[in-house]
Amino acid sequence: MTEQKPQSLSGETIIERGKEIVEMGNQRRLIIRRENGEPLIDVSLTVAVGAGVVFFFLPISWVWLLVAVVVAVAMKLRIEVLREVGDGGTIEMKHKNDEVEDV
Repeated sequence: MTEQKPQSLSGETIIERGKEIVEMGNQRRLIIRRENGEPLIDVSLTVAVGAGVVFFFLPISWVWLLVAVVVAVAMKLRIEVLREVGDGGTIEMKHKNDEVEDV
């Protein structure tokens, strides 16, 4: 087994890395679209993660999560995560279509 030496990071280095992570999150957008393609929610990924963390600590958050999942399935919502590129265009990074087929 190899022995790891402890590394010390300055507060400045940690702050710079945090800023880089936030900037990467701001370059990505979370878009929830209705079945007809109309956007229901369009926020930066940083805001979406922050809201998710706050939501996690709310009382009975699992009940709200269950309600949100049922509504999303019933409305046939589509979740997209997009990354903005420097020229103002966007490149689709991930596309998940959560439509449920009729059985």
